[in-house]
Amino acid sequence: MTDIALHVDQTRADGLIGASDAAAILGIDSYRSPLDVWLEMRGEKEREDAGEPARWGQVLEPVVRGQYALQTGSIVCVPRISETYFGWLRCTPDGYVVHGGSLGGRTAECEKFCSLELTQAAIDSGDVGLYQGKTCSAYLADEWSAGKIPAKYEVQCRVEMAVTGLPWCDIVCLVGGQHLVGPVRILRDLDIERAIIADLLAFWNSLKTGEPPPVDASEAWRDRAAKQMREDGLAINADDDVDALLTELSTTKDTIKQLEVREKMLVNSLLVRMGTAGATKLLGSTAKATAYKSGAGTDWKSYALELGADEKTIPETFKREEKTWTVKVTRK
Repeated sequence: MTDIALHVDQTRADGLIGASDAAAILGIDSYRSPLDVWLEMRGEKEREDAGEPARWGQVLEPVVRGQYALQTGSIVCVPRISETYFGWLRCTPDGYVVHGGSLGGRTAECEKFCSLELTQAAIDSGDVGLYQGKTCSAYLADEWSAGKIPAKYEVQCRVEMAVTGLPWCDIVCLVGGQHLVGPVRILRDLDIERAIIADLLAFWNSLKTGEPPPVDASEAWRDRAAKQMREDGLAINADDDVDALLTELSTTKDTIKQLEVREKMLVNSLLVRMGTAGATKLLGSTAKATAYKSGAGTDWKSYALELGADEKTIPETFKREEKTWTVKVTRK
């Protein structure tokens, strides 16, 4: 790893781990799993379209970046060559920041950033860093409250600092299209960085060896297993490792049942207290609760019968397609 950003002669760095992949590889991205990234990078799976929210995020990117520049009195330079990498890791910074001092005297320095001609002296000055801009729905406002940063974005920023060698990254987020959170500054921490890089390097090596990442709770692993299942499968005896998994699953299911009973008791206790006070909201020191009516979904079976459907055909008519597999465990 280098402490100075490398020159890049190509406009894309296909086949390398990107900073935006890091959180998924570490298992802290709720939308992508380590196996998703592994399959995508090995060409076994197409990366899914991020959808309309991501497209609007791209549309708003210049607006958010411009507001950050105005708010901080900085120059934010978007590099003409976007990928910066060494060997196996790359990043695509949303911008390089020239912060502080006279803006007029910093234009030449910013031009160097755009060409990735970054000197160690510029890095050591502390006046230069990275910029990362995000957008999110108002429903995710809590993730950005009180200066918090979602872990997956902090990891992305730390990987970008590792690749470029810059000492800090300012991150902002436009929440609900109306409220700009930040900037929040993330300072480079070499201890955290080394731990992240070590995990990413292990993942990179797994790509070369063809050994997939460990099994986790993701849909990607469920889908991978489903492709190997057979309707006329055999009965097999479990070895020691598999028998331990089977026992743990059985015990876990029993624990879940006990916790579900406990959960219902806690809910009822809160409803009794709230009902007595005529309240629908409860504010605590570490949590809050809102009471609402549930179970208002449509009774489609009754609706179908009213329209003249044959009750015997309803279950088959409304049966969903079987797309995956699961495991039922019973005690001996």
